[in-house]
This record gives sequence, C-alpha cells and structure tokens, in this order.
Amino acid sequence: MVSGLHAFQPAGVLDAQDHQHHPYLRHVRRSWRHDERAQWVWESREDAQWEVVCTECGDTEGPVSKQSVDVRRLRGPYPSRHKALRAAHRHERRENPLLTWTPGSTSRIP
Repeated sequence: MVSGLHAFQPAGVLDAQDHQHHPYLRHVRRSWRHDERAQWVWESREDAQWEVVCTECGDTEGPVSKQSVDVRRLRGPYPSRHKALRAAHRHERRENPLLTWTPGSTSRIP
C-alpha cells in the first residue's frame, strides 16, 4: 500500500516546484563593487529605470555587464515599472509553461 504525498503522480508530469522562474523587479542599480567577502554590492540606483532579475536564469545580481546575453536581454533596463512588469510576466509564462496550461485542454499556449 502506498500512502503519503507521493502516492499518485501521473507519468510525464513535472513537479511544478522544480526550477520555476520567479523574476522580480527593482530599480536599476549602479556603482557595483565587491565587498570584503567578494560579494557584489551596489552603491547607487537609478530611480527612473527598472530592471527584471531572474536568478533561475543565472542572474548573479551583479552588474549587467557581467551577465550572460540572455540575462542582459531580460534585465533591461526598462523605462517604466509597467514595462518591466510586462517583461517579467512574459518571461514567467514562457519559462513556466505548466503554470499557464489547464489540464484537459488540447494545447498549451503561453
């Protein structure tokens, strides 16, 4: 007899908690440097611009110039919070297709 949370899991269904992308917004950070523990720290920010950060994509939270091309493309900067939020939602839907798919439907359209 099988009991517990994992008693039934259909074949081919991914665990929705594994590798989910949860991008977040923040004001563009400037004047990056390493602290005494070699961690990135910032000293100023640009309040007129926004950026999108997704650590699941490999964003290391440091300066944008030290990020991969894909991370830089997502990061921005964006001229408004609204545009950054739209980019974050679009990224989340694209990278987490199971979150936008209704079981029993005939297709998954992110």
